[in-house]
Amino acid sequence: MSGITLVLFLLSYVPKLFFKNKLHKFLKKFYKIEDELIARKFNKRIEVIRDILFEISQNQEKKKWLITFINKQYVFYHQETIEKFKEFYNKGYSEKEILDNLKDYKVATKVEIKTIKDSLIKLNRLSEREISVKEHREKQRFA
Repeated sequence: MSGITLVLFLLSYVPKLFFKNKLHKFLKKFYKIEDELIARKFNKRIEVIRDILFEISQNQEKKKWLITFINKQYVFYHQETIEKFKEFYNKGYSEKEILDNLKDYKVATKVEIKTIKDSLIKLNRLSEREISVKEHREKQRFA
């Protein structure tokens, strides 16, 4: 009897595992996507999507993409978006300059830039700047 219970319990995780794989493939198609849009696309309750995104976000130290929690919603950022952010950050760009350069990647606010920076620092995925913002501004002014 306990063997059947154990098998049924293990089988209950199979659909969730398949959904996570399907979700991850879906997310890779977007530079940025919010949890509400994901819920609409998959016809799932927002709470279910938020729970899954929370689980995924707990283990992202070595991932190339990033999931953040901004304004009471989860936001997924594609690998290219994060790489471009790191590139501009290391070149000494200010938050406004980074925002202007990431418009093509659907990043829309300074709050997003700050949250991405803070998340990457927290996850030890952001190295020291090659050039400070002050040095970058002086270089721009005298060039």
